[in-house]
Amino acid sequence: MPHTHQVRDFMQKHYPHIQVGSPLTETVDLLREYGTTGTPVVNGRRQLKGFVSEQDCIRMLISASYFCDTTLKVEDVMSKSPLSVSPDMGLVDLAQQMVKEKPKIYPVVEDDKVIGVISRSDVMAALATALKSCTPV
Repeated sequence: MPHTHQVRDFMQKHYPHIQVGSPLTETVDLLREYGTTGTPVVNGRRQLKGFVSEQDCIRMLISASYFCDTTLKVEDVMSKSPLSVSPDMGLVDLAQQMVKEKPKIYPVVEDDKVIGVISRSDVMAALATALKSCTPV
């Protein structure tokens, strides 16, 4: 894997996402359906408005299920200032950032629109492939 590999080379172009205004229960169903731990929250123009994780959902579901609060929306639980990355970011740079930062999944944003996601698992697989072929990154 040449040093020039970028996030765009390894990001997932087909990914689950949820729209602002969606019910919390729909968010949980989406995360479970796709088997993912989190997903970008976007508006109708696919602009990043937040990120919601299983942990965010569980935190709110504890009280919501107890009090039968069916009014909760994704924006009530999402992180409103999610970290995102550019598709032009170097893969090694992102790997180094992932060592320091908590997110397991980063939205990939270009021209103010979410165009994909990249996960720790994606980065780990790319780095392992490079190691197997003994190609310096």
